[in-house]
Amino acid sequence: MQQQMSSIRIKNRSRLPLITTDLLTITPADVTKTLPPIARPLTPFMQQTLGSICVKDTTLMEAIAASKAAEAAAKATRRAKFAPGPKLLKLSGITCEGLPDADKEMGAGTSDPYVKFKLSTGAGDSEARTQTLVNAPRTVTFPDVLEMPLPDSFINGKCKGILGVQVWDDDSFEDGQEGVNQDDLMGYNYYEFNCRLRPYSLEGHVDRATFIGIGNLYAFRVSFRYEAVPDPDRSH
Repeated sequence: MQQQMSSIRIKNRSRLPLITTDLLTITPADVTKTLPPIARPLTPFMQQTLGSICVKDTTLMEAIAASKAAEAAAKATRRAKFAPGPKLLKLSGITCEGLPDADKEMGAGTSDPYVKFKLSTGAGDSEARTQTLVNAPRTVTFPDVLEMPLPDSFINGKCKGILGVQVWDDDSFEDGQEGVNQDDLMGYNYYEFNCRLRPYSLEGHVDRATFIGIGNLYAFRVSFRYEAVPDPDRSH
């Protein structure tokens, strides 16, 4: 038996699996060299079997359909956003950080802020404002999403105009009465649109811009997003 065993020749030793009792001698390099690759193409039979399993799994099919529908809706929204036609300037994510205490002389200890936007172009002006947040802390985010009409000459391939942003303290809520005093301007800033754009596209983000305080009020920061979106009321 020993003579017969010794006469057997192993033609290709590199294809034999690695057998050892010492685990420390197995390294990732050794394993990659000796073991066959894991990823293999599926045979037609395997593909057919896998396809039948996926078809029977209604949950998986519904998830795939929902994903495709969401992707198609996102593409349609994107196409509509940049398509020619009447547009609105949409303002969202309006946040004020480090607001001064505009009512400190009255002893209130807080402010009642709101934000006004005014877009001035060669074709006219448009305005919008947020709601008033009564007794607001120093950092506030307004829930408002504002929209202002954009002139066609402003958005059609070019944009040229001034966006004024003002933060006011609403004094009509002091002492629980309305119309006690005039509202106080806390700070303001201006942004110039003067650029060449892709036709009918406009979007951007003002991130924590410094607003100089009016009078003895200290400076604070304001953030908001702006973008041109289709105007459904003027699209017909």
